[in-house]
Amino acid sequence: MTGGGAETLALLRELDDPEWLEADFAVRCEAAPDDQDSSEYGRGVVPAGATVRGTRLVVCVSNVGSRALGGLGYVVVVEELPGCDHDGPSRLPGHVQRPTWADRFFGIF
Repeated sequence: MTGGGAETLALLRELDDPEWLEADFAVRCEAAPDDQDSSEYGRGVVPAGATVRGTRLVVCVSNVGSRALGGLGYVVVVEELPGCDHDGPSRLPGHVQRPTWADRFFGIF
């Protein structure tokens, strides 16, 4: 399912549980958008030092797998939406002057 607009904002607000603000995962994770000539939609990399077993985690999403992802409950959020102002229930740290949804779900505090 591709997420944009009011329906996806409602989902982000629902997932924005103040109890789930993670302060102990303070490591930068690499995110790479799709390569122009690749069937890969994008990938995220969690460094080995941030995992319990000391093993790097790589998550790749295929350009051709949107139906399968939708069936598993994944939502592809349009690129512009995470840049919108955060208006959920979680209070983000004061050093984030104008927090966005990207700060909430992908920021390092």
